[in-house]
Amino acid sequence: MALYTHLFFDLDGTLWDIERNTRITLEQIVHHINHEPLTALSDRFIERYHVNNDRLWELYRNQGIEKDKLRWYRFYLTLKDLGIDSMAMARELDRAYIEKSPLQTSLIAHSREVLEYLTGKDYHMYIVTNGFNEVQFRKIRESGLEEFFRGMITSEMAGFLKPHPRFFEYTLSQTGAGRERSLVIGDSLEADIQGAMDAGLHAVYFNRSQNGKVPEGIRVIHTLTELKEFL
Repeated sequence: MALYTHLFFDLDGTLWDIERNTRITLEQIVHHINHEPLTALSDRFIERYHVNNDRLWELYRNQGIEKDKLRWYRFYLTLKDLGIDSMAMARELDRAYIEKSPLQTSLIAHSREVLEYLTGKDYHMYIVTNGFNEVQFRKIRESGLEEFFRGMITSEMAGFLKPHPRFFEYTLSQTGAGRERSLVIGDSLEADIQGAMDAGLHAVYFNRSQNGKVPEGIRVIHTLTELKEFL
């Protein structure tokens, strides 16, 4: 008998290449705005966007900012960093980003190969994500990932964000999974791995960039193909 029956994959950074896809999207929306000073500073814009986005997402995970404000405010702060004070432009960038981001289809290396292999093993596979509903469902459809999964659990559906235990409790209740036979695979040590383990699920840390010190007792992979060694 297989050790696990249910596999729960994080999406962004685990299967969907968020770094590449975000850069492509940001380049597209800068040109979409057609604002000469902004176009000339596109590399700086992308650099500052990541700084502001990461900081605001940390606030969002800790209930320090609402989703609707996060969406446009990350662009407002980024524009301010470039000397452009325009809420209207920030909101236009937000609308363009939400429209274009899910259309990007770059996946992490070996994603399809590994998912095809796991599908053949009859695992019950789901995506678990903190991303926004209006973006994540389109992402998996456009990138061809939808066919591999029985469904997706989002933080908006659960009412809690990873790593909150209630997110994982909701996931188990919606999928009929037993925690002792469930495995979470993700690239966030805090949100995916520690969150899952605190809720009593098993977890594998996808440390693709091999950054940072990993606490003892956590199983680590550096490529998705390593999953085939034990699943």
